[in-house]
Amino acid sequence: MKKFLKNSNSGIISLIEIIVGVLLLINHNAVISYFMIIAGAILAVSGVVSLIKYFIAKPDEAKRGSLTGALVSLSIGIFLIVCNSFIHELVHYVTLIIGAAILYMGYQKLENAVEKIRKKQFFLVSLVSALITIVIAALVIFKVVEAIVWIFIGVALIVEAAIDLADMIVGAVKGKKDEKNDNVIEATAEENKAPSEE
Repeated sequence: MKKFLKNSNSGIISLIEIIVGVLLLINHNAVISYFMIIAGAILAVSGVVSLIKYFIAKPDEAKRGSLTGALVSLSIGIFLIVCNSFIHELVHYVTLIIGAAILYMGYQKLENAVEKIRKKQFFLVSLVSALITIVIAALVIFKVVEAIVWIFIGVALIVEAAIDLADMIVGAVKGKKDEKNDNVIEATAEENKAPSEE
């Protein structure tokens, strides 16, 4: 039991991982927003603390660039808190641009395959490659890939945390049994030793 209590921090981390994993499966966008807000708050507080330290310190003791670092940290923190929906939109548009670029390459490959068909050349590999590229582009544009990735991350977090918790519980139970066995062995040894001394 002592071992179990000693590893309570690991247990708490595992429970947090399970909660985050479940939340990612339910609504990954909300989880990302909350993490951005938390990260923003940490950066903003860090920036404020650095600003206070800078102005409390004597001019000769203040580190060069510390004011700039504090202001940058504060600015990024405020931006993450206030504009996290904008960042989501930005990521969405970047994803669309990447998807469009992949789709363009897919069309180029398809044109190459069609030219081979018209020239009565071997076209099967080129056609399959073109179709795979177009399918990948569609998955990226319609955010199917993103959803699959977040589902995978959520499931992986839950499974990994469950394994850690199971390992911790089994270790604690085994440790308790070993402790009982040690006590029994010690008691038996003392009982055997007592008559021989007499």
